[in-house]
Amino acid sequence: MNLYGTGIENLSFLSDTPNFQERKKNIDNSQRIKEPKQQLASVQQEVQDLQSQKQQTINDQQSPLNQLQQLSNITFPNSPAKVEAYQTILMNNLAEEELQKLLNKQTEVLKLEEHIERSRYPNQNAIINFEELEKVFSNVSVAKEWYKNPFPMRKNFQLVKRGEIEPFFDGRQCRKRYKKFWDGVEYDPEVIKFQSTQTSRAGASLMSFSEGLFNGYGPLDTCKSQPIYYWNLPREQDDTLSMFTSCQRWNETVNTNNPSRDEQIYLYGNKTLAPIAKRISKDYHISPPLDPLLVPFMFTNCQYWLTVYNRTDAWCSLLSPKELLLSRYYWDLDFYYRLSYGSPLNLQIGCRYITQLVNGVEGYLYGNSTVIADLKNAHGFSMTMILTTLGLFKNEYPLTGNLTFEQIQNLEYTEYKIIHWSSTIYFEIYKCSGNHVYIRILLDFKPFYIPGCGEYCEWNKFKKILGDKIGCDYEKLCAYP
Repeated sequence: MNLYGTGIENLSFLSDTPNFQERKKNIDNSQRIKEPKQQLASVQQEVQDLQSQKQQTINDQQSPLNQLQQLSNITFPNSPAKVEAYQTILMNNLAEEELQKLLNKQTEVLKLEEHIERSRYPNQNAIINFEELEKVFSNVSVAKEWYKNPFPMRKNFQLVKRGEIEPFFDGRQCRKRYKKFWDGVEYDPEVIKFQSTQTSRAGASLMSFSEGLFNGYGPLDTCKSQPIYYWNLPREQDDTLSMFTSCQRWNETVNTNNPSRDEQIYLYGNKTLAPIAKRISKDYHISPPLDPLLVPFMFTNCQYWLTVYNRTDAWCSLLSPKELLLSRYYWDLDFYYRLSYGSPLNLQIGCRYITQLVNGVEGYLYGNSTVIADLKNAHGFSMTMILTTLGLFKNEYPLTGNLTFEQIQNLEYTEYKIIHWSSTIYFEIYKCSGNHVYIRILLDFKPFYIPGCGEYCEWNKFKKILGDKIGCDYEKLCAYP
């Protein structure tokens, strides 16, 4: 059994699977091979034990999340970024069919790729706007206990305590979910590689993940920790994990000079944010009136108070149920035009990642590489760009500033429904009898269909779908002017 991986905090596996062709035809869970109940119960107990450890380590966030859901009357998705942020991902119960798949001795994953973003402090721009909100609400009586910004600039982008713990349990979960793969695999830097972006939070997160993955299997002290080597590149050179800093064309156009984004944000600000700001100014006697562009940062402040302080009775309480969703949609618009399908360059910018994924898999398949796992840690921006380049999670209609409330409610894919803290992407590679190779992609351990292919996609067809994104000329693509 071998494991090979490349990608953004990723891990990949190969398998020799005589009966995989039949399993591919019978994707329905009831058709999958089942193992003895005794083995299933054993793995279930291990997962339950691991969940108990997580609950003892981190305060349960479910109650405040429920409060926020009730407050907003919004049915939050499985993974609303920065609001739920954590609890649905780390130690979810494995579905019975997933456990049975893990126990199926006839199937071994060869390649898994993983990418993760962790719970952290706000960025610089958010903190600046939180300080503005502090000034605006300093004389509002209902806010007297919490109007001051508690997030210091010196901690911007750093992991919060929970963000340091999350990757440890992600590593534990990876070993549990792919137990049969990891059994007997010892750490070797020429066989298992680790890479992160050149940021403190990504490096710390990767170290925590490796500790969870190898804890109890290494040579150090009573905990038998495993020292690992990881590498990174300067962000302006990292075209695989940090394409949003290495691509000059993206920075000079999509990120900082994006007329399409600006037009839609302006439209949405006048149509939707201005009335919300007017209502808040009237209700809380704010003079001069609240700047409409501060409304989305009230929602962001709400998120961080939930993430860091476990509270929904502060900034969240100032927005009505409808306003919570509408203020959130501002960030969906920004996300769409800067990172996703709203800008054509985003459909290509993840091509270097895809190229190294393909080259890495084939290097192992053809015997030119000994690497069986390449575990990488980067950011939500990176994940979004890769998913967009792959053509995944595209709505039926574009996101614009004049969508109705009902259209906003019905959007299937937005930032808050796709990418969140502690998200994972796995690329599983299956090598089957007759040298047939298949790929399956999972987001937060849930498989989804590859456009034009299916859940299990034949390797050569997958490459054909990607076309010239494999082997792209990244330097030419990103050259500016």
